[in-house]
Amino acid sequence: MVLPLIAIVGLGLAATGAAAYKFNIGGISDKTQQMLKGKRIAVLGGRGVGKTTLLHFLRTGKIQSSFEQTSIDDYKSFSFKVGNSELHVKGGHDIGGGHFQHSEWRKQIEESDIIFYLINIDKLLNKDTAYINDTKGDLNAIKDAIAEKKGKTAVFLIINHADKQSDYSNNRQKFEEKVSRNNLIETAQIELGGSDHCIVKIGSLKDEESANQLLKSILMSYNAG
Repeated sequence: MVLPLIAIVGLGLAATGAAAYKFNIGGISDKTQQMLKGKRIAVLGGRGVGKTTLLHFLRTGKIQSSFEQTSIDDYKSFSFKVGNSELHVKGGHDIGGGHFQHSEWRKQIEESDIIFYLINIDKLLNKDTAYINDTKGDLNAIKDAIAEKKGKTAVFLIINHADKQSDYSNNRQKFEEKVSRNNLIETAQIELGGSDHCIVKIGSLKDEESANQLLKSILMSYNAG
């Protein structure tokens, strides 16, 4: 495992008192919007998975491609709106993935209703051994933290960087089947409560259109039960 660099990266994620960004996303039912109201989200992931990009997108509605890879970054809680719902993203201390931050994750999970865990599908399918081992450790830590907490937790495995795989553009159905049969993803979904509680969503954060499509797909799939 690559050890994180000890450096503070300030990315402006802690805009105190900033108004919650409102996404203009159609197609989300009134029932789902009602279920989403007030929900707290923990955004988790290792290095190079797009976590900082997603956090920035949820806070501003924009994709910024010039982020440095996160080493250590403190970010405060913030909110965003979809329709009539306001959701809250938990603040945290991001150390770029690995067991160094699992104790921090445990606190975030305890205080959240929904978990977004990002996976770099490019590294996974290219059999990056260090990344795969780190991801297994992350998912085990999430499973243990969920088992310890009170109340239900919905988990979304967000499969990012799909745009780097040619099958994603050429044959979307074939690619999605390939991802769903991946041993790590299949095992994680089972161990995190099955398809009713752990939902796999595939997409990209390469631009705002792709990010909006991914967010819509995630929110439309939310089921508080």
